[in-house]
Amino acid sequence: PRGHATVRSDLPQQAVDQVLADCGLVVVDTVDRMIDVGRVVVGQGLPERPVVAVISNSDALAVLADNAITGAGLVPSGSRETFARRESADVYAEAIRRRVHDPEVGAVLVIYVPPLEGSADEGIRAALGACRGCDEAVHVPVVAVLAGGPRRTDEGAVPVFGDVEDAVHALAAAHGIARWRVDDARRSAAEPWDDDPEAVPRLSGRVERLISEGNEASR
Repeated sequence: PRGHATVRSDLPQQAVDQVLADCGLVVVDTVDRMIDVGRVVVGQGLPERPVVAVISNSDALAVLADNAITGAGLVPSGSRETFARRESADVYAEAIRRRVHDPEVGAVLVIYVPPLEGSADEGIRAALGACRGCDEAVHVPVVAVLAGGPRRTDEGAVPVFGDVEDAVHALAAAHGIARWRVDDARRSAAEPWDDDPEAVPRLSGRVERLISEGNEASR
């Protein structure tokens, strides 16, 4: 950044990406997306599985959500649930409860297109309010999209987005955090530091060799 003195690294981009991934950092393009990720992870559990269940009252947005989920490296649930535009909040709430208790599902994406008459956000707030607390036992995060609504708002612990892709991007980042935590725990369990005092010097030597090979390759 302008005004900051920084030292340029000779590491190849692949090595830099691996270092950041191993540290568990979440890399995003904008401040808005950083805030979006924080809204997803701060009030609910992390999506431990990559499968995202879609509940929607719009077939078109449900298809868009499936495409966004696949593009973000996640997996759309095999059977999405779609309802009529004026379906009741209780039907939405029951569908959310059913999906958060599905052992294959890691997260639930609720998409709501308001009817032509009535409050734009009354339906989605009623549905999420009726389901409040339904994910506490299983820690499956619920994220909602209010089509045509503000870019970000919240209903309790559930973040409500105005765009499908923003919601999916935040879910993908949250799943990345969950995956890193599992991988980090496995690495920590496998570290031989206590039993082998020479392990650290050997590892340092390997890192230095990899850096040297990367520098040679980048010249």
